[in-house]
Amino acid sequence: MQAQPISRGRVELAAGLPNPQDVFEEGTLAKGRYRVVRQLGAGGMAVVFLVCDEELDGRQAVLKSPFAGPAFRADDLRKRFSEEIASLISLGHVEGVVDILDRGEHDGAPFYIAQWMGGGSLQDKLGPAGSRQSPGEVAAWILPIAQALDDVHERNFVHRDVKPDNILFTSRSERARPRLADFGIARVFSGGTSGVTTGYTKIGTQAYWAPEQEAGLPLDGRADQFSLAATAYRALAGRPPATRGIPDPLSELAPSVPSPSAAAVQRGIQAKPEDRFATCTALAEAFLAGLENYLPEATELAPTGLAELAIEPTSGAPTSGSRTVWIVALIAFLAV
Repeated sequence: MQAQPISRGRVELAAGLPNPQDVFEEGTLAKGRYRVVRQLGAGGMAVVFLVCDEELDGRQAVLKSPFAGPAFRADDLRKRFSEEIASLISLGHVEGVVDILDRGEHDGAPFYIAQWMGGGSLQDKLGPAGSRQSPGEVAAWILPIAQALDDVHERNFVHRDVKPDNILFTSRSERARPRLADFGIARVFSGGTSGVTTGYTKIGTQAYWAPEQEAGLPLDGRADQFSLAATAYRALAGRPPATRGIPDPLSELAPSVPSPSAAAVQRGIQAKPEDRFATCTALAEAFLAGLENYLPEATELAPTGLAELAIEPTSGAPTSGSRTVWIVALIAFLAV
């Protein structure tokens, strides 16, 4: 079932769970420490609030609490929300994934506390349909998110809802780091390319679904790769790839994208999982390698201290020697 559009208005409820908008009114103190500042948004299964942690000198964080809207029964919603918390806790700290900080219940409403990402989402940066990012702007986020996804896959999870709304940024500065968020429909798979997922298989955002997800088939990390490539396609072309038939070539919709980079994105949205890259990182590195001739002066004009601006690869992520070093340097150059 497709997620509902984010809204800052009142949520439509079914019986079974309290309305988080009533429980977490402005000024409410949850768990004796989290002071509600304001509502940030409401999606298909939860309402999100900005809070201040009074035990940590007012540090900002995010409180997320589910509601039983018309899309779900209350018992299903509680189960899914509990699974989301369990997913995040079992992942532990993964570089590039928003951390869960605490959990609790207030006046019958369950919640968890997560990092506050002050830079908004990739969707915020993209804006309305038709707006685009340059290849350099995509280069600033695609590799860290790809590495985070591969790390998640190594822990036998598949995210299943990678999209612009779920890529957040730590701040609004040009050096902000991207983070992967919202594991509300993540599921464990058995590992390898034959891993099986069960339940909620078709929940997600259809514009970024892999074909096997839409068909309700077993999923593995290559489904997330499709969604990552579809997100890059949306950023570069101004719209997601077609969900029916063969997607239009990115090279035709965005001729300014270097051909090798466009080809990397196109490979990531192939209908058959076996026709995609082996990992998300391989997709991102192929995209970035295609930019070598996009700014051929990059290595010559790179400022002193460039490495300090680079987004460091996730520990243990696949590398390719000096080529990976060049890619990291290129990201930093394009981001400044």
